[in-house]
Amino acid sequence: MVVSQFCSDAAVNSLFSYSKSVVDQLCMNYDRPKELRNMQYLIFAGMISYYGFEHIDVITEAYRKNQFIYTKDSLRDCLEKLGCVSRSTLDNLSDDTIAVFLNEHFYNNSTNTMFTEGKLVISDDMNYAPDELLEYVTHEVNHAVNSVKKDIVPFGKKYKTRKGLIISDYNSGEKRNVFMEEAVNTLQTEDIMDHILSFTEYKIEDPEIRYELDKLKYAVGKKHEHRGYPIISSIVKPLFENRKFNYVLKERRIDGNVNFITSEFDAKAGKDSFDTLSRCIDRIQISDDASKDSSESKAKSLIKSYVSR
Repeated sequence: MVVSQFCSDAAVNSLFSYSKSVVDQLCMNYDRPKELRNMQYLIFAGMISYYGFEHIDVITEAYRKNQFIYTKDSLRDCLEKLGCVSRSTLDNLSDDTIAVFLNEHFYNNSTNTMFTEGKLVISDDMNYAPDELLEYVTHEVNHAVNSVKKDIVPFGKKYKTRKGLIISDYNSGEKRNVFMEEAVNTLQTEDIMDHILSFTEYKIEDPEIRYELDKLKYAVGKKHEHRGYPIISSIVKPLFENRKFNYVLKERRIDGNVNFITSEFDAKAGKDSFDTLSRCIDRIQISDDASKDSSESKAKSLIKSYVSR
């Protein structure tokens, strides 16, 4: 069930009127690809419905600061031409991946400061249904929205960078919470998609938006099948559905306060439990050996210790 402040024809039409004006202005000012514009009306409105108007500045900033790249080439070919990812990243890219958010960090030697360049690259070289393409793009936009604040943190003479829950050591390249970020981002994307799909129940005045929602409604039929990281997201889901943790995750992740999320979990599950849980989720996603089963058991036990208190 979608809980939203937009629950009437008038409210939803007002939301889309606002979303369309902001997206159109951003497209005009920052040269965004026209192929994505109608889709962005839906995603922008879905983000506001999910996060609330109190986070409108962060949502808008994610659209403003990140470059949107649309291509008919395969995602792998496009990234190779851009030259913005390593060969190992390209080799490990799944053939059915059609969108990716790249949050690149660079060090300016002349000013001794770091800066971020974000790119959201979307490939439309395969015939995906409207709801499939929308969900994949929403997933990557949600990464971007949750990476706006505190994306670079000085740590002594070193720097740590942030993409959602992922904390990286700029110097060593070491990362933590990689697949925990993917799991919670998948679950949040499912909720945002449900908000977007709920708009199909209202009488929409704008013909462009009504057409996009009609396409979506026709493609989905009676039920939308969510996509993403099915194994790890199903393991994390009981934690995500805990009302207290869900609120902390939503509010502190978008604010960039990962330590608060960690502390909230550790306070109930025990010292360093969130880090242990995150490492288990990593192993479940990437391992093929017997450690996968033990990691799954440990992860479920840690989550149970939090939600049962």
